[in-house]
Amino acid sequence: MHRTKLGLVCFIVIIFFVLALIQPAYSAGLALDGSGSNYCGTPCSATLTTTNANDVIVVFAVSTGASFGGMPVASGLSFKVRDSTTFGPHFVGEWWAIASTPLVAETVKVTTTSGSAIGLVVWGVSGANTGSPFDPSLASPATSSSLTPNCSPGPTCSVPISVTIPSTSNANDMILGMAGDDGGLEAYSAGSGGFSLIAAGAPAAAAEYKIVSSTKSSLPVPMTLNNDGGITVWVMFGDAVQTATTPPLPIPEYPFGLALLAVLAVICYGVIRHRTRT
Repeated sequence: MHRTKLGLVCFIVIIFFVLALIQPAYSAGLALDGSGSNYCGTPCSATLTTTNANDVIVVFAVSTGASFGGMPVASGLSFKVRDSTTFGPHFVGEWWAIASTPLVAETVKVTTTSGSAIGLVVWGVSGANTGSPFDPSLASPATSSSLTPNCSPGPTCSVPISVTIPSTSNANDMILGMAGDDGGLEAYSAGSGGFSLIAAGAPAAAAEYKIVSSTKSSLPVPMTLNNDGGITVWVMFGDAVQTATTPPLPIPEYPFGLALLAVLAVICYGVIRHRTRT
């Protein structure tokens, strides 16, 4: 009986040891990892702190009257353009970079070619595919823009706005909604259907997200713009960050663990064999 229990213990230890070897290869899943926002003149900066390495850093900015003067700037980060466009006389852009280490009060700065107010939102996404961060079904973000109605007779009103993502090809995506306006001090609220606000502290710009578990087709990304009273020009981006898809590493990638696993297997085999003979 004693040796039978020892054999069972050996078997359990081996199972847990194998799981421990394989577990680090799996992604922990997509998650928001810190955010920052600001509304300021050029250059405009927001501060970002993250807790994880290998985050995708996303920057969304709206300029109320001048084009952007190049890429965002942050220490150790090399940004790439996701999309940059105009709506009326205003400019809107989305950029991304990979942060190989966690960021500590990192300043992310955006500039324009001349004096202009900027609404800026920056955030980190952990668990993303750092080799190809965005869902391949979206070569660029989906876009939408329009005018809000005049808030008559009241001084403010809540206006639903939205953009539609045509499709996604990966089941586990973080859906992003990003909105900007023409420079009023509008506030934003997250849309219905499970969206959460990333940052709303930046007048003229805001961002939201939700994590899905299946591919989508004609996916509406709603948000609410709390209009300050006049007619407001607004624009929205809809995007999707895809989860890491690295398969589990084979046990031989862990040479010391493999050797220890072999020793455990031999010991357990000896215990079970001895019990069988007796």
